[in-house]
Amino acid sequence: MDFSLISQASFSWLNAGSWLAILQMVVGLGFIIFVHELGHFLVAKACGVKCEKFYVGFDAFDIKIGETVLIPRRLFHVQWGETEYGIGIIPLGGYVKMLGQDDNPANQQRERERTLMQDGESTDDDTDSTDQGSQVEGAMEASSETDGKAELDPRSYPAKTVWQRLLIISAGVVMNLIFAVIFAMCAFGLGAPYQPAVIGSTVPGGPAWLADIEPGTRVIQINDNVKPADHIRFQDLQSSILLTGAGHPITLECEVPGSEETVVYELSPVRDILRIPGTDLASLGIEQSTLSQLGKTSPVLPGLAASRAEPPLEAGDEIIKVNGVAVQAGYELKRELSRIRNEVAEFTVRRKDGDGTKTLLIQIPQQTRKGVGVNVGFGPIQAVQNNSPANAAGLSAGDEITAVDGEPIQNILQLGDQLLQAAKEGRTIEFSVRRTSDGETPDESKVAVKPRLPRVMPESSYGHLPYGIDELGIAVEIQPVVDSVDAESPAEKAGLQTGDRLTAAEFLKDGQPIDPEDTTNQLPIGAIEFADDPQVWPLIMDFLQYAGANNALKLTVERGSEKLEFTLEPEDMDNVYNSKRGFRLARDEKILKAGSVGEAFQLGFRQTKEDAGTVYRTLRQMLIGRLSPINLRGPGTIASAAVTMAMQGMPKFLLFLTLISANLAVVNFLPIPVLDGGHAVFLLYEGIFRRPVPEKMVFALSMAGLVFILGLMFFVISMDVFQWFNFWG
Repeated sequence: MDFSLISQASFSWLNAGSWLAILQMVVGLGFIIFVHELGHFLVAKACGVKCEKFYVGFDAFDIKIGETVLIPRRLFHVQWGETEYGIGIIPLGGYVKMLGQDDNPANQQRERERTLMQDGESTDDDTDSTDQGSQVEGAMEASSETDGKAELDPRSYPAKTVWQRLLIISAGVVMNLIFAVIFAMCAFGLGAPYQPAVIGSTVPGGPAWLADIEPGTRVIQINDNVKPADHIRFQDLQSSILLTGAGHPITLECEVPGSEETVVYELSPVRDILRIPGTDLASLGIEQSTLSQLGKTSPVLPGLAASRAEPPLEAGDEIIKVNGVAVQAGYELKRELSRIRNEVAEFTVRRKDGDGTKTLLIQIPQQTRKGVGVNVGFGPIQAVQNNSPANAAGLSAGDEITAVDGEPIQNILQLGDQLLQAAKEGRTIEFSVRRTSDGETPDESKVAVKPRLPRVMPESSYGHLPYGIDELGIAVEIQPVVDSVDAESPAEKAGLQTGDRLTAAEFLKDGQPIDPEDTTNQLPIGAIEFADDPQVWPLIMDFLQYAGANNALKLTVERGSEKLEFTLEPEDMDNVYNSKRGFRLARDEKILKAGSVGEAFQLGFRQTKEDAGTVYRTLRQMLIGRLSPINLRGPGTIASAAVTMAMQGMPKFLLFLTLISANLAVVNFLPIPVLDGGHAVFLLYEGIFRRPVPEKMVFALSMAGLVFILGLMFFVISMDVFQWFNFWG
């Protein structure tokens, strides 16, 4: 997860709801640490061990300048009986300090000495631990002089049997697992929202697109997962893809829309789809599904066709027909709109009316496409989709289209309009294709293709991937070079020329860079560099459709050795229309709610088992090299994600706490010295061989474990910081 706290549109430092979410984060994460340490504490007490401290957070040092303490090491502490309870300044965990036990290897020898007593003298008092250490040292010296025998304090941790110490060490992990189940039970008792594993769209050129996985396809089984099909969520699919790793197959059993039979796909994720700074993630190129229902907030974008609907559209409107064609999901709505992009759309809408509903007919005008008169170049076909018209006609990757029906392509982004008309008329299109068959000499050939009606709305979400033309089932390379300039267009008037190489683009408002604090802005902020995203032009043109009267597009180009800048004001294009009409659809979200306490426990146990298993699989994939450690994140990201989940409702927040609690349990029980799992390994050795691990080995392994944990913490915090700075540019 990234720093979604800041990127959430609903988050504001001036919003009381945001502060409430931060409070929930602090209490929730603090409670997870508390119950972990409570497990150690309660079992230690039950075994008769003296617990000197119980802390949430670490009280390692004061923050001070000179002798002035700015922030004390303890935010709160109180002595109650023999135990000091408190909250430490460092919010990276907690600890229970037991007599005779210290995770710091440098203190272990002194701690062992503190547990010794002379002639039955016990350290069971309320004296400060430092004073006790001095008393023990004196007692040992006296013991040496009088030839007495030193014994372990019966209330010290080392004095307990192996099985008692193993119970004490394991109790924190057990408590985290118990409360993970409780968190999940509460979430499912309230009703936990989730997105079903339905594929809303696929990325042109990606593995899912190449395999011709249609929008609306529902995944019912992932590999050999035995989870009920109705409970497979989109997040399960994403997690499985990420953990499979690039270049390794994942098997998906799917239900295809309009078919009663299931289809099995074996796909290999790739790395070049998701480009999230600071990560290295594999992907199949699939995106989540939406409903054919308008969102609850900002459902209509101002200035676009949807805002001119008659009568007006409202939040929550459910669109059930488009020009008489029934639609039940977002992908069906988008498909129909892409087929009637040059027509007025008549929506049949179901709207809530008091306790009931009413049906309305709403007219949505066409959305005229805006442009600046720049037509960019394009290269060879990068990919051909299975079962597509291009595939049936014999087109393949590497072929270069030079003409359509004998005419050169003026604007590759408008080729779809020409193909759509041919598909409606049932016509065949003749493509002039240049291909290299012998490896050296390009051949010119004619290929007849019968285009299909589009099945998806054209999307340009990625600036580094090829441009998809769904009517053919191909993805072509977009080149950042001006191929031609339309006559009398803003580009021609400004002086742009064929051959100019695009290097940067930036949207302006009133002639100035857009203010990041402008809440009315729908356009990207800052310069878009073509060196980073050479195929970003279609995405820029998509954003251009949201430009208002006071917006302009600044292009930076290279012309020979010169670098030139041009500011272009967009204008409506004649008889060219956009499929998108300016509304936002609600996410396809369902609620999983337990009908009884027993069912809630079953769901909570399964969720905890899955979350804990994900941690083990993640670690395994890192060890075998399928998942990069740079994907790890630290406490900053965890806190940010917790706030985001809290803002999305209590059930999601509780499921997030389930995940964190299960993660803490698993990570804490890894066989790493200084962690609970490392202590457990030492105790198992002692139990099996009837003798403790040699002290020198314990010290060496503990030091190595401490260095590893500190290094890991430094690494994940560094990744947090890196992502933070990357987010703010």
